[in-house]
Amino acid sequence: MTVFSSSLFYWRLREFEDSRFTGSLQLSSAGGAVGRIFLHEGRVSWAEAPGQEHTLFSALQALAGVGKEDILFIKTVYQEHQGKTNIVTLMEKTGLANFWVLRECMRLHLLSAVNVFSSMGDLEITENEGNLASPSVLLFTLDELSFADKLLDPTIPPLLKSQGLEVVQVQMKKLDTVYQWPPDKPMHDDFLDIGVSWYRNRPDSVFPPQMVSIFQPHSTYWVRFFADAYETILIVAFTPGQDLKPVVDVLWHAPTRFLLELEKETTPLVPLDTALKTWE
Repeated sequence: MTVFSSSLFYWRLREFEDSRFTGSLQLSSAGGAVGRIFLHEGRVSWAEAPGQEHTLFSALQALAGVGKEDILFIKTVYQEHQGKTNIVTLMEKTGLANFWVLRECMRLHLLSAVNVFSSMGDLEITENEGNLASPSVLLFTLDELSFADKLLDPTIPPLLKSQGLEVVQVQMKKLDTVYQWPPDKPMHDDFLDIGVSWYRNRPDSVFPPQMVSIFQPHSTYWVRFFADAYETILIVAFTPGQDLKPVVDVLWHAPTRFLLELEKETTPLVPLDTALKTWE
């Protein structure tokens, strides 16, 4: 559990998320400004805090090996377009990093920022409602920020090489299946179809699960519900009788590590960077 997810600050932000607030939150402590958070329809699009452990740029250097020259170029272009767009949208357009790499680096940046704010006991929030520069497609719910906690953990082994792994599938609410690995091995199971349908159509009053397992004679399924801005569902199938504890730990604490590996090994079934722009 991160500092943020167990803090009072988390619950203060949940009020803005639940009300689908659009605008900026100016944060101050001891009478001085300490940072800001941008929200679009309740989802976090940007945050910055003093002394945060990781930034978008440091994460890109660590995870994707993006060079300082490329980052300097992006910063220069951003200065020329400031007020018309945001730096993340510019990075999407320039193709500096692939979709999931950029998304996970952004997630780590945001988590680092809100962790700083969570440690400030006398934080004051001033809200400024209204649309800002066109938001990036990289929007985040509060509950999914913690997925970045182990993004740079070097002890996590290659997941797609896990013993007994058969199929990995990723679904998003309005895009259906966006990843299928291996591409030539479909995943069909009546229990899965029923479970996913229930999750998509459940009443608002029903608290959604975070992860479930389904044991069948032919396969063992683990289904991770991201509770993210796009209601992503990660389904992983194994042959029965495997020691799945290491993989299940990753599914629980850092499920997006699967997505980073899928991005390297296969091609998405839909162009994510453009398809998600139509999200409402």
